[in-house]
Amino acid sequence: IMDGPEVLEHLSASSSTRSIPVIIVTGNSETDIMTQAQQRGAVQFVGKPFDYEVLLDKISGVLGVSA
Repeated sequence: IMDGPEVLEHLSASSSTRSIPVIIVTGNSETDIMTQAQQRGAVQFVGKPFDYEVLLDKISGVLGVSA
């Protein structure tokens, strides 16, 4: 079993998956965790509980499309 940072590390290590944008949805608001995730390739964060509109806006922003 892998946690989020480990998954990010594996995704960024492979040439076939490193360009996939990853949005972290987390209940953990510690800046250390967010910094680690960003260093491993996360492009956005959404805190739990989350508003679906906020999540949709973040996804749209990452993909470069209008919500």
